Amino acid sequence: MMTLRWANACGGGPDGSHVTILTGHVTSMSFSDVSPHRKGLSPLYAVFDRVIKKPLYQVENEDYEILLRGLLTTAWLIDDFMFDHDYYGAEQYLITSASSKTSIGLTSEANHALC
Repeated sequence: MMTLRWANACGGGPDGSHVTILTGHVTSMSFSDVSPHRKGLSPLYAVFDRVIKKPLYQVENEDYEILLRGLLTTAWLIDDFMFDHDYYGAEQYLITSASSKTSIGLTSEANHALC
């Protein structure tokens, strides 16, 4: 169990100033939350970086990183999965997502160059 002060520790967090989590793997750069409510979720939703230790971290870009980091990771993982399976022979495919950010990330023109 760990109590953590959010300000500049993890790149965002709840409205409160502190949170208590059940920690799993802990390193100098990150930690995981193994609380029961995270069971069954992708590790993407349970691993937190200590952003102030990251060499490229800039506080003025924190809002963008909070918004876009998960999007980039999810879009990349979906594209990588489809590539590994030769797109199941399809020339086009439809992906639905409850997250509008994921849909935008997968379909934006700028991302076509990454594929």
